[in-house]
Amino acid sequence: MKAFDAIQLTSGWEVSKYPADIPDHYIPDSSGLDFIPAVVPGAVQYDLISAGKLENPYRSTKAAFDSSWVAKSDWL
Repeated sequence: MKAFDAIQLTSGWEVSKYPADIPDHYIPDSSGLDFIPAVVPGAVQYDLISAGKLENPYRSTKAAFDSSWVAKSDWL
């Protein structure tokens, strides 16, 4: 039996909001999307907080309500 090299999948990930104007079953042109670094496994909310694009939703009730769009969005 031949041994295989392990492939590390823990770095190099990015995430971007799926464009609202493109139907769900199409793959958008990624060159125009705003990608931010992502951690896998993880959550988009944590990636957005790390990138300074979202206030920590646990900080206040207002921050929690202001972050509700994240769960309602689709992500690549």
